[in-house]
Amino acid sequence: MPMFGGWFDSGERSPAVAALLSLTPMPIAFGQFYAGDWATGLLFSFVETAEAATTIGVVVYEGTTMMHAGVPIRDWDSTGQVVFFSALGSFVITKFVDALTAGLAADAYNKKQSAGKVSLVVRDREVGLSFGYRY
Repeated sequence: MPMFGGWFDSGERSPAVAALLSLTPMPIAFGQFYAGDWATGLLFSFVETAEAATTIGVVVYEGTTMMHAGVPIRDWDSTGQVVFFSALGSFVITKFVDALTAGLAADAYNKKQSAGKVSLVVRDREVGLSFGYRY
């Protein structure tokens, strides 16, 4: 019995599923792994984790209560804001690039799987052999 109800083990990878898996808010390139592109998946996962860690680190650092003469100050300086929005923006952009490349990787996987397959065609007393190649 195939795992996951057959959708994962069916031999073909859906580009839409790969793209949607890559758009999860977690810093892991699930779509790349689903499409079978492990090297790109590890690269995207590393980059997304670094961007998410930077964003969370700035929030934690800037969110701590700073005291001045007994009065709490919670004012973000401009450097903290630039780093936060740059890391957050680059994370979002990286997720969309990840989704796009995951869809392309799934399509390439499908083309690679179907290239060079041989099929036998039988029609009204005719027997023919056809070779199907996808480009």
